Amino acid sequence: MHRLGWLIFLLLLNGCAENPEKIQAAHTPFKLFDNYSCEELKKELTVVEFKIKELYLKLNHEYERDKDEATWGILFFPFTLLLLEGKHSPLANEYAHLLGMREAINRGAFAKSCSWFTTSKN
Repeated sequence: MHRLGWLIFLLLLNGCAENPEKIQAAHTPFKLFDNYSCEELKKELTVVEFKIKELYLKLNHEYERDKDEATWGILFFPFTLLLLEGKHSPLANEYAHLLGMREAINRGAFAKSCSWFTTSKN
């Protein structure tokens, strides 16, 4: 019976919001940025970095809240487990997309030998 309790606990935690540290970048082809100049790539990267940081904070807050709700829900209020966000929230998908865009912009900057990219990565 003790093992069944742990199994239920692990299954419920699986429904929690995903830790933003573990979200992988979605594939974004760097060819998307072929027509961008180095300066345009730099501006786009600045915007994407800002959005990534903003979403990271939101996702981390969701993750921590879901962990707390799962703990209290298991102990006292099982019905609250229905309120957990789940792994594939729209924010998590957008975060993965932005991570992919950042990689694509960096690859595009590398391919164009942008001076700001090569000096900032050394």
